[in-house]
Amino acid sequence: MNADVIVVGGGLTGGLLALRLALAHPEMRILLLEREATLGGNHTWQYADLGDPPEWMAKMISRSWSEQEVRFPTMERVLPIRHCCIRSADFHKYVVEKLGSDVRLGCDVRKISDCEVETSKGEILRAPLVIDTSGIHPTLISSTKFLETPCAWVKYIGFDFRLTESHGVQIPMTMDSRVPQMEGFRYFSYVPWEEKRIYVQESFLSSTPDLNYARISRSIRSYVNRAGWNIASVEREEMVAIPLPLFGFPIDNEDTAKIQTEGEDFANQSPVFLSSSQGWFHSTTGQAVSDAVRVSDFIAGLPRLRTGPVRAELRHFRRNWVEQQRFYRLINRLIFRATEPSLRHMFFDRFFGLKEDVVARFLNGTSTKADAAKILAVKPPIRNGRIFKNWQLEAAP
Repeated sequence: MNADVIVVGGGLTGGLLALRLALAHPEMRILLLEREATLGGNHTWQYADLGDPPEWMAKMISRSWSEQEVRFPTMERVLPIRHCCIRSADFHKYVVEKLGSDVRLGCDVRKISDCEVETSKGEILRAPLVIDTSGIHPTLISSTKFLETPCAWVKYIGFDFRLTESHGVQIPMTMDSRVPQMEGFRYFSYVPWEEKRIYVQESFLSSTPDLNYARISRSIRSYVNRAGWNIASVEREEMVAIPLPLFGFPIDNEDTAKIQTEGEDFANQSPVFLSSSQGWFHSTTGQAVSDAVRVSDFIAGLPRLRTGPVRAELRHFRRNWVEQQRFYRLINRLIFRATEPSLRHMFFDRFFGLKEDVVARFLNGTSTKADAAKILAVKPPIRNGRIFKNWQLEAAP
């Protein structure tokens, strides 16, 4: 065997998983294969944390704040909810520092099975556990579906600006919707990196993944100018579209109660699939960090790190996760199917007026049944017509 575990894909999920396994099992060799020249791509991952981040990933967090601000037409509020940011450059640096030569960059993979990985150069790598964490490939995305499931989109363009003078911002603005609405729901957000450096993002909750770069980049600069900040230079930019499923995935329809953890090694010769390409992210916010951390902890704690047993255990883990996500898909249908597009902002306006612990658990992906009842109580006016009034049904029409 070339390694104890091979992780294919050095994005957020793959990097966190490889790092967690390497730190939990220092006696094992964890190979991380990434086809690009760096890990993590070009991203700024933002997420809400209910407490201090786990020790094993704390040092890769670029910045964190104990508070965050939101602004809506009828309300503005500072929430005592920890907001964390991970820049892909810091993510790459930390994972490579910990895994060293076991990170293979520029490694394009041709074929994957439950115990083998074949690279584009014909090299065969073997391990008892092979996990495919490849991200969402463009072929999986269309204008209306993701993994054969109708979806909506959260999409954004963001810029890292260097300013001529201090911006004076102390905490991040996670949602500012005091702007003209378009494409259903539009808002700005920003993160203060340093005294003269700030990340500004314009986001949309939309029915399509399309982004008008020229228009949005002008809009972001106008927002910066209205804030009184003078731009010296643009240091980095990113553009992202994330599908938000409206209904359950076909892959979750199997009867997981019948799955056995024994005898799985040879029945299925595929690797373990674990990434955003399989829907492993918060269905309403599109945020993936919290789920990636939880599933990495789960796998690192399993007694048998072999493809078959891990695949079976992960199906049971996903069954509980899917129950949680069913509520978030319900919220998606409320926002995108039942609510008039021009009134979508009303849901968020009312939602962020709830108690801090309810808001925090929602953002973190750990809402309780009591939380769900409180969140659904703030729904905006529902559109007329039978198709809109059936938004609570989980089955796709």
